[in-house]
Amino acid sequence: MDRNGKTTKRLPQTIVTALLSGRHARVGGRTPRERGCNLTLIAASYARDEILCERGIGPASADRIEQWLSAQGLAFRRPADQVSDLSQHIENIP
Repeated sequence: MDRNGKTTKRLPQTIVTALLSGRHARVGGRTPRERGCNLTLIAASYARDEILCERGIGPASADRIEQWLSAQGLAFRRPADQVSDLSQHIENIP
């Protein structure tokens, strides 16, 4: 939910741009279209401390991403998890 108590269905464009051009964007595919279709995979490939290192992402944006992932049954990866392990986990989600 956002500050007004509404469910967060979409991410602001600034966050989407940061995810699509961030260090884990390649997890979503090679082309911008593939990455756009796999935005949840890209977002879930970050640990919270990693996402905070991306340009344009601060604590409030990280909270927003976390809520957005949670609404889809996902979460930031734990720092000990490998990004490659996550993609296998995501593929098994119905």
